[in-house]
Amino acid sequence: MRRGLGLLALIALAIAAALVPLPPPLVERWYSGAAYPVIQRGLTPASSILPLALLDVAVLGLLVAAVAFVVRRWRAGGARTAVVDSIAGALRSAAVLYLVFLFLWGLNYRRMPLEEKLDYDASRLTPAAIMRFGEVALERVNALHASSQRDAGTGAGAGLAAAFESAQRLLGAREGRTAAP
Repeated sequence: MRRGLGLLALIALAIAAALVPLPPPLVERWYSGAAYPVIQRGLTPASSILPLALLDVAVLGLLVAAVAFVVRRWRAGGARTAVVDSIAGALRSAAVLYLVFLFLWGLNYRRMPLEEKLDYDASRLTPAAIMRFGEVALERVNALHASSQRDAGTGAGAGLAAAFESAQRLLGAREGRTAAP
C-alpha cells in the first residue's frame, strides 16, 4: 500500500512540476543564477571525459534494465504481474527522469526571455542597422583570424575561455558557466 502511495506522490510531484508555472524572475535568480552554474560546472567536465553522449549511454542502460525487469517479473509472477509491475516501473521511471531533467536542465526553458533581460528595441532593427552589424561582425572576425592562427599552438583555449566568461558577466551572470573543452 505504501509503495502505491509513494508512486502516486512521485507522479503527482512530476505532474505538478510540469504544469505549475514558476515566475521567470524566480527561475532566473534561483536556478539560472545560483543552482545551474554549480550543476553545469560539475557536469560539463565529467561529460567531456567520454567520447560519446552520456544520454546515449543512459538510454541504452535503461532499455537493458527495462527488458531485464520485465523478464524477471514474468518469471517470478507470470504475465499479469509482469505487466502491472512494468507499468508501475515505467511510470516511476518517467516521473524520476522528468524531475532529474527539470533540475539538471529543463528549468532553463522557464527563464526570462532575452528581450526582457537585454536592452532590446525591435524598432532599431532596420535593414541598414542589420547590414552595419554584419559588416562590423565580419571585420572583427577577420581581425581576430590572424591572432587565432598565431595562438593555435600556444593553448589559445584559455583566451577563448576568458572571452566566454567575460561575455557571461556582460549578460548578467553572477557565476560563469564552464565552456566544454
